[in-house]
Formats: sequence, structure tokens, C-alpha cells
Amino acid sequence: MTDVDTSGHLYTFGYSGKQPTELLALAERIGAKVVDTRFSPASRNPSWAKSNIARTLGTRYVWRGDWLGNANYRLASAPVRLADPDRGIPYLLDLLARQNVIIVCACADITTCHNSVVKRKVDEAQGGAHVAS
Repeated sequence: MTDVDTSGHLYTFGYSGKQPTELLALAERIGAKVVDTRFSPASRNPSWAKSNIARTLGTRYVWRGDWLGNANYRLASAPVRLADPDRGIPYLLDLLARQNVIIVCACADITTCHNSVVKRKVDEAQGGAHVAS
């Protein structure tokens, strides 16, 4: 018998210009847990408020901005500072050991989003494996 790699991949999803139902369809299609990494899970678009996303996604959704959010999100010129990466990165690694994970933020461009830092830290912790865009 050969060992089968059951670990998941990390995906990013910037919801700007999208609907929560698009995220749900993606999560269902790839069998993913959706981790909301916004430091503050509010939105100018009510569809993306934490309570509405949780209702739409059900048990697929979890908010972890308290660990993976950018504590400097209100300071445009400040560098990204993850709220508690010592808890957040191991949490993602634990999820990824079992399933695909989608990290979610409003940003449309991953290169300017704090999730690029989250993604890099996960990639480093895994030795460069299992991270997808």
C-alpha cells in the first residue's frame, strides 16, 4: 500500500466585485474551508459582512482575522503586521493537513493584500508545497 497525500492546497480569494455565492460555489467545488482573514469582518457591501457570509457559507466559513488579519489595515503606509501569526499559521497548517483552504479578503490583487504575507508564511512553513493562487 502506498501513502496517499491527503493534504490540501491554500487558495486566495479577493471578493472585490464578486458575490458570496461565487465563493460558495468555489468552496463546494474544491471541498474547501473558507477562512476570513479580515482584521475587521465588516464591509461597505452588506453582502460581505461576517454575518451574511457565515449564513451563506454555513459550516464552511470561519473568521480568523483575530490571528491572520492585518493589524495595520487602517494605516496605508504601514507594513503588514499579522495580528497573531504564531496562532494563525499553525491553525491554517492544521486545516491544510485535512482539506483545501481558501483565505478571503476584500483585496482584488493578492500582490497588494496582506494575504500574500499569510500565503508566504504558510508556504515557508510547508517548505514550499501546497500553495496555489
